Amino acid sequence: MAVLQRLAIGTLAGISATMAMTAAMRHLFAELPLENRYPLPPREMTEEILQASDRDLPILAVLSHFGYG
Repeated sequence: MAVLQRLAIGTLAGISATMAMTAAMRHLFAELPLENRYPLPPREMTEEILQASDRDLPILAVLSHFGYG
């Protein structure tokens, strides 16, 4: 199998797995009591590393989450 084919398959697998994990995290987060809700690691890391503004932080956190996945 060519390198580009393996890269494409790996990319699609990573995106698929990240989407499944994100859906589960969003569902379970909504079930938590309010006192147990806090920013999850992708957002915390993005905020710490990039020093993003509050306006840009949500989209940058999602992009970093999928980029890692």
